[in-house]
Amino acid sequence: MNIRVVVALSYLAILLIILYGGSAGISLENVASLLTSSLAPVLVTLVLTTLAIPALTLTGRVLGLGKRVSVLLGFAGLRPYFLSLMRHIIVIGATRTGKTTTVKRIVKQVRSKYRGCFVLVLDWHGEYSDLGLNYVTPEELRIELDKVPLEVLVEALSTALDLSDASLLLLYRALKRVETRSIDDVIRAVEMYEVTSRAEIEMKAAILRRLELLRDILTRTSSNATSFTNVLSTCQGLVLDLSNLSTLEEKRVYSTLILTLLYSHIIEQGFTSDIRYLVVIEEAQNLLPQRGEGVKRFSVIEHLVLETAKFGCRCILVMNTLPPPHIARHSTLIFTPMHVEILEQSPLRISQELVNLLQSLKVGEVLVVDVSGCSKVKVISEGSARPYRIVARKSREVSMEEKYEVHSHEEVNTVSEVPSEDIEVEI
Repeated sequence: MNIRVVVALSYLAILLIILYGGSAGISLENVASLLTSSLAPVLVTLVLTTLAIPALTLTGRVLGLGKRVSVLLGFAGLRPYFLSLMRHIIVIGATRTGKTTTVKRIVKQVRSKYRGCFVLVLDWHGEYSDLGLNYVTPEELRIELDKVPLEVLVEALSTALDLSDASLLLLYRALKRVETRSIDDVIRAVEMYEVTSRAEIEMKAAILRRLELLRDILTRTSSNATSFTNVLSTCQGLVLDLSNLSTLEEKRVYSTLILTLLYSHIIEQGFTSDIRYLVVIEEAQNLLPQRGEGVKRFSVIEHLVLETAKFGCRCILVMNTLPPPHIARHSTLIFTPMHVEILEQSPLRISQELVNLLQSLKVGEVLVVDVSGCSKVKVISEGSARPYRIVARKSREVSMEEKYEVHSHEEVNTVSEVPSEDIEVEI
């Protein structure tokens, strides 16, 4: 039985004896005598244990002790709420409801607590310049295709260009005959590949059209751009600003290529129980395919979520729609205020209790749904930090005051904790 339940029952028994003991022939003197004899040490031990367990748990989490991997997100009422990093995280909500603020809090806590963790943020709208991370645009980041193994290159290109299995095979056969050092080499190899059937001619033309789009992005790179390969091995983190890519298709293709190369790098590093990588993907709904009968291959986001946790990677997907069920099962869901219509259109089965709680959220509050239940949390707001433009730079030391922030109760709005047993969320 839970120690807190035992203590509560003991308190209740004593209260009942005091209130109704007289009618039962039990005097207060007898109760006092009992408490000062054999029962007293037991009660004192139970009380001290009840008070000590939360204190030791809080101290262990703040200092990073124990096996629980978590960061301080905010307060559920007056209780500090620690967000578990054992699973991936999906932040869901409407525009301007606090999604970015919540993600920034998590990222800064992870960087403070896990110094060796590499952070990559795909910033679609230029909102993450204040994280204190290296801040670059596609023009300042060079993707060296000659350093990528052929199989990885073909997979990255086929995923980024959304090629069918037949097109992937054609691309592989074309590239294995030549040495590819740039996107121009890739295009030239496809152009030189001989096809005979009408279907292959149309397939080849479609591949070339999409490669031209990718070349337009990659050839914008400046002469002093930093190598993405070097970033992965020498840098503590990177915010990739995609706001200057004008079309949705450009952002989708470039994001997919970067994530596929990162995925291959993560797998190469092997298994670990540490948090090595934190990947933040804004507007993640644009990179997830609409599942249907014609969709057989997983997207790169699905590979990251379903396969990389045991390699030390945690993903934060930021979306304005609910994720598909197979992604939600592997993730902790963080809801900011959102429209009820979005919930009704989702394939996830959302209980009415959860809908009511979402409608009651205020600015700065989120609803965290994980394996243990559901909690309403007031997120701690973060200050801004200066972005770095130099990629290869040693991270600055953080003082103890910055690392473990102390917030008075007056700074925290009181919100009620939601018992897990009152909420039914089927995912």
